[in-house]
Amino acid sequence: MIFWAHEFSLKVAGEGVETQEQLEMLRQLDCEEYQGYFFSRPITASDLAPMLADLRVGVSS
Repeated sequence: MIFWAHEFSLKVAGEGVETQEQLEMLRQLDCEEYQGYFFSRPITASDLAPMLADLRVGVSS
């Protein structure tokens, strides 16, 4: 599927990544985006706001 998506100039998102091994396999297959519990458990919008604010610290506009 990744091969065919790239043939049509599409980016591929790997969903449900839970282990380092899964991430490495997706990287080897040239998957561009990843999401899953390996990176973060689901969070509420109110928990997300402070995380985004922390990312903006030190970023000039």
